[in-house]
Amino acid sequence: MRFKEWDNYIDSMLSHVRFSPDRHKIRQEFVEHMEDMFDEYSSEGMSDDEARDAVLDNIGDSHEVGKLMNKAHNAVIGWIWQAMKVCLIVTAFFCLNPITGPIFGVIAKTAVSIPDIIMGYDDDSSHGETVWSVDIGEKVILDDHKLLFDELVKKQDGTLELRYRDITSPFRDSLHFDIGPDMLFNEEGMVLVMGLGGSSNGGYIDYVQCEITGFPEESRLLIIEFKGDEMMYKGRHFRIEVELPGQ
Repeated sequence: MRFKEWDNYIDSMLSHVRFSPDRHKIRQEFVEHMEDMFDEYSSEGMSDDEARDAVLDNIGDSHEVGKLMNKAHNAVIGWIWQAMKVCLIVTAFFCLNPITGPIFGVIAKTAVSIPDIIMGYDDDSSHGETVWSVDIGEKVILDDHKLLFDELVKKQDGTLELRYRDITSPFRDSLHFDIGPDMLFNEEGMVLVMGLGGSSNGGYIDYVQCEITGFPEESRLLIIEFKGDEMMYKGRHFRIEVELPGQ
């Protein structure tokens, strides 16, 4: 569903983004997010007009959001990355030369690794190697938060790492959505998590990694459940069950 009011909002917001090559991508991401929120409000019984206005109310002022997006899509970094992509094309050409190939090959590998440093999950080895991982693939909408639960990873020392993305921080100048110990259960419905840590790399897409320690080896389910109230996410609720492989 598309509305003229949404297009006007996005145009106003994008007027603050100085790095023009990113504007089309930002527009697509905002449209997708607005449509997701609209569907959520419609499913709660709102009319089209009510859901349309509720989406705009939850995203916030277009000028403030535009300033945040301009910071997230830094023009200097953006133009540097554009220049590096041109360099990669030149690199590919020179790699055909047996003399210059090895030198330019090193440059290419360095350039390609930069996006992974800027954004993505951190695969540190402080808890040992990965024993197994489970793809979750669940999406949750909580007002201005769009949460994508990606995977659950088990490390050699028994730590479970829950990985999810929060694609909403630019709309509101706020922290990412936190998974708390009281939101994690096993199949018996008991809170059995002894410790919980987390990390986030910030930015437009907030990659969050929760480290869960002390989870019983005999458990076969990790249940993620959130129950909001009228003061928090308008009483929205979600429950995700993740089946664990044989431990």
